Amino acid sequence: MIENSLLLIKVIHAKLVHFVKGLAFEYLKRTFIHPDGNKFVTLNENLGVYAWQSNHHYAHIKRLTEREGWEY
Repeated sequence: MIENSLLLIKVIHAKLVHFVKGLAFEYLKRTFIHPDGNKFVTLNENLGVYAWQSNHHYAHIKRLTEREGWEY
């Protein structure tokens, strides 16, 4: 079961990377109001935070599966 969830995360991230690589640089400079803090951020800034958080959470999941001896 955990392997399906991890695979789903990988696939979603791969699709997001493919989509973002297709964006013109001008789009990455666009801003929006982020709901966490109600402040303006660029899409580029938010993608950086998203990438870091995704890797961070994935590492937590991987460590948990290793600690519990779950196969994935």
